[in-house]
Amino acid sequence: MKILSEVGGISIEESDKVTYVKPKTEEKVAVPGEVAKTKLYTLRYITLSDLQRVGGQIVKGITFSFDEKTGLLVATGKEEDLKVLEDLISKVDVPKKEEGLVAQEAIRLFVLKYVTLEDIQRTWKELADRLKLSYDEKTHLLLAQGNEIDLKNLEDLISKIDREDVQRKVVEVPTTSTVPTTTQEEKPILIVEKVDDKLYVSGDIRKVDIRDVIRELARQSGYSFAVDPKVSGFVDLYLNRLEWDRALELIGRSGGVLIEKKDNQIYYTVTPIQEVPKVVETKPLRSEKISLNYITFDILKPLVTDKAKDVKFNYDSRTSTLFMEGPSDQIDEVLKVVKDVDKPTPQVRIDVNVLEVTKGKTKDLGIDWSTGAISSGIKISAPAGWSSLSVSMISAEVSIPAVIKALETQQAAKILAQPSVTTLSDKQTRIMIGDRVPIITVKSDGTKEVTYVDAGIILDVTPKVNPDKTITALIKPQVSTISGFVQEVPQISTREAQTTVTLKDGQTLAIGGLIRTEDIESINKVPLLGDIPILGELFKSKKVQQTDKELIILITLKILE
Repeated sequence: MKILSEVGGISIEESDKVTYVKPKTEEKVAVPGEVAKTKLYTLRYITLSDLQRVGGQIVKGITFSFDEKTGLLVATGKEEDLKVLEDLISKVDVPKKEEGLVAQEAIRLFVLKYVTLEDIQRTWKELADRLKLSYDEKTHLLLAQGNEIDLKNLEDLISKIDREDVQRKVVEVPTTSTVPTTTQEEKPILIVEKVDDKLYVSGDIRKVDIRDVIRELARQSGYSFAVDPKVSGFVDLYLNRLEWDRALELIGRSGGVLIEKKDNQIYYTVTPIQEVPKVVETKPLRSEKISLNYITFDILKPLVTDKAKDVKFNYDSRTSTLFMEGPSDQIDEVLKVVKDVDKPTPQVRIDVNVLEVTKGKTKDLGIDWSTGAISSGIKISAPAGWSSLSVSMISAEVSIPAVIKALETQQAAKILAQPSVTTLSDKQTRIMIGDRVPIITVKSDGTKEVTYVDAGIILDVTPKVNPDKTITALIKPQVSTISGFVQEVPQISTREAQTTVTLKDGQTLAIGGLIRTEDIESINKVPLLGDIPILGELFKSKKVQQTDKELIILITLKILE
């Protein structure tokens, strides 16, 4: 009833169990120059003592009446003070979720005059992150919750930066008439704070003269600095509560100076960092002469370019001598490469047997055309120009010369050619068995021109010796024959193919597929009577036998040591 009387401005009296309500005119709370107002609040989670402890000086100008049982609070004072009180109650009268944590934390209220919450967060971000901060831009009230140490640091920080002499600087504008002075904001370059006899430096320094940074360090820390006249440069870095010695090191490194304090000195010296000329360590040079026996310098150069960048080469092509001068370790690398690659190139002997064999007798040579593939698993195929191409691998155990001799005795085979050549590994060689056929062409002016075309059997073979002593060969067989004449000009019919095979040392590859038919006429007659003209036909008989002949090319590859 007392609270209702004060809030409503009425008088409540009881007499003989009757309650009388009358206007209350005798009690007035007057504020000089301004009418006082009264408001009613309900406190749910705090008491009046909590509110006065947090509000401090802000709530001293307000008259309170509080009922602890109902939590009703009557406040009388200036309207602006009541607004501040209302904002304070909304921030602190909240439920306590974690009782243990609240018991260890405190709440402080600050009134900011010249700085804002952003200035505090920018100056000391780590401290602002640890505290729970709430800021009202209209009333400039900052509510902070946290442990006592952080709140004390926040109070010290606000006392240093929330000052008119730090944040605002009076600037006189020269003019011929009377112009009122204006102010402009000037924030400190950095902040030096002291915690438990230790100094910490914070600040966002953006392209500030190193001399100005040193002056600010001296002003806030109390230390003296002796700056060399040659010191110049700018500092651009961000410090987040860094210890004093580490902060000086980073500031000096950013500004290109050395900040140090010697043992017996009571002040710091600031001197330019002297650039120490780099001493290039020169390695002793070494000269070497070697002979290239199987390769040239053109082959060696790309192999050693990356390994011998500082080596000078001089090559005498007449004597195949290579002169080198450079660091010893690089020359050793060149010698290793030379040892690996300067070796004799293996040679391969290619023995070719071109046979005309009676069809059906090829099996005597160990040839099996049935699969169309080599026993090693490498598929052999031919283009459309030689669709009947057949290949077979003959075992090295078969003696090719002996079998050919036996077939010749039986008149089942005829040797057309037996060329043999030797070539280097990975070098192409050509074997031509046949004739050069002249072809005459008539030009537009009536003159004749003769050109020659190879006709016969042509083999292009490129053997390559592998590390496992096998031979991979690229073989291009070509068979050209005269198929007819047109106006006395021979027409050349060509069949060719290309295949790659891998053979063992001494193994033979057979290529076949060219078959021709031969008619053999035999006459049986009675002696003497068969020779009589006309009547002799009665005493003799003729027989024509067709025989198929197949052209076989046997290629044997042998590595020469």
